[in-house]
Amino acid sequence: MLRQIALAFGVLVALVAVGSILSICRGPKEIPELLSGLEGDADTINRVFKQRVQERFPTPMSERALHRELAAHNFVVDYKLRSARFSVRADTCFKTWRIHWNRQDGQVSDLRATYRLVCWPGNERF
Repeated sequence: MLRQIALAFGVLVALVAVGSILSICRGPKEIPELLSGLEGDADTINRVFKQRVQERFPTPMSERALHRELAAHNFVVDYKLRSARFSVRADTCFKTWRIHWNRQDGQVSDLRATYRLVCWPGNERF
């Protein structure tokens, strides 16, 4: 009986370990619709991204609505800094899209969007 309990416990531990490894190693993040199809050099991507953000989130708009929309599209929202980011690793580079805003009376104003590509070792491009 004790042997069966030990075996069952071992199987349970193995399943938890495999599940943890799979969750860590799962595929890349889903690219938000706002970022899909952005190609070209960093300047072009930055320009098109800014344009998309301005079109998608016209100001003034509710800050809560902006938070919900960005979070729903896999952006990490920083409420205190009034910003959101989405980052992915591509080969030896990190691609990061950021959106910053100001707030006035609970409404978003002055929305800014930036794209940054950082590569290593020592190869940083914007």
